[in-house]
Amino acid sequence: MRNIRIIGAGIIGLATAWRLTEAGVKVSIIDPDPVSGASHHAAGMLAPTAEMQYQQDALYPLMFESATMYKELVDSVAKYTDKPTGYLECGSYVIGGDAADNEHVNELLNLQHRYGRRAEHISVSKLREIEPALSPTIAGAVSVPDDHQINPRLFTAAMIDALEKRGVVIERRASTPDDLGPDTVLASGLGAKDMLPQLKLRAVWGDMIRMTIPEPLRPILSSVVRGFVHDRPVYLVPRAKETGE
Repeated sequence: MRNIRIIGAGIIGLATAWRLTEAGVKVSIIDPDPVSGASHHAAGMLAPTAEMQYQQDALYPLMFESATMYKELVDSVAKYTDKPTGYLECGSYVIGGDAADNEHVNELLNLQHRYGRRAEHISVSKLREIEPALSPTIAGAVSVPDDHQINPRLFTAAMIDALEKRGVVIERRASTPDDLGPDTVLASGLGAKDMLPQLKLRAVWGDMIRMTIPEPLRPILSSVVRGFVHDRPVYLVPRAKETGE
């Protein structure tokens, strides 16, 4: 039986391992601290429609197909673990903070329609009936029903549990160039530059604030809310109560 070594136990490495085990391939994973990098901090939005950007046309088919496949991946993992996957089909909203931001939202909506995506205007009053914590000064909003979310920390924990039940061993150690070979999948994110300096990788930074909502205010949001505020993209992602987030 072919043995594939995967370097990196973030969400990509773990998902790759899972698909390989489904195909009957023997897999081992190397990572000194699984799920400690980007997968630990990511917001987990599955948003191929809301995240469309101009001049990225070649990416759109990949984005759309990936989102379509995600539920099947989650369902297949869930059959082998009792741990929650953190997958929520909650839809998303995109809002404009002021008139100029709303123009940005409208331009994005035109792009989404051009590619046949489901996205429609929703009145601010209607949106605030659904999400009353949002400000009444919002200039406009769009509903994107097919953009959902995954809790990366929950899903990776569920995948690790399911993989271990399938006999996959995670070697908690640092990888070395000697671990590279023809049957190796390098899935260590930015850390791949330590193995292959010629890749010339660089970090792309963002800011995240994680907040605990007081019990009387729960749930403060039921859906993912993305927006443009002074032309800066922002987002709010609600988490299930049992995660403690």
